[in-house]
Amino acid sequence: MVPGCSFLGHGRRHLKQKFDERNIKKVKVGGFDVDGVLRGKYVSLEKFWSVVEPGFGFCDVIFGWDIADVLYDNAKVTGWHSGYPDTHALIDIDTFRVLPAEPDTAAFLVDFVEKDDGRGGKAGSRAHPACPRSLLKRVLAEANAKGLQATFGAEFEFWVFKETRSR
Repeated sequence: MVPGCSFLGHGRRHLKQKFDERNIKKVKVGGFDVDGVLRGKYVSLEKFWSVVEPGFGFCDVIFGWDIADVLYDNAKVTGWHSGYPDTHALIDIDTFRVLPAEPDTAAFLVDFVEKDDGRGGKAGSRAHPACPRSLLKRVLAEANAKGLQATFGAEFEFWVFKETRSR
């Protein structure tokens, strides 16, 4: 999160102010697939402001392919049987970041939700069954209800090679 930027209770007006202060020109929104890969897209500021509250459609193929974009042949949540429809994505404005490599670009994470089920439910009221962020939130809530607090850490693994010149 951008230091000093909690948008809970402040919303759109506060966010627009931060965009102006940081000279934001475009936005990247993304959500995680079932392999933990961040899948996203760039949107114009005009598009962002039109979807920041109601959300937008995002192809649910991200829940039906692997890390190499090969379609699973046994997926139940989505697939050829459903036509890979759009699922609904809600922007979590409290995940606002400015991308270090693109200082004019804001980035946000999304939560995937299912729309109204025809039984009077509110659109976006149910977490998508394959959304990793929703699963994490549910597990954290269950732990909290039992008086537990989870602590997480990330381990970055990589190799550094010293390049050699060809002769």
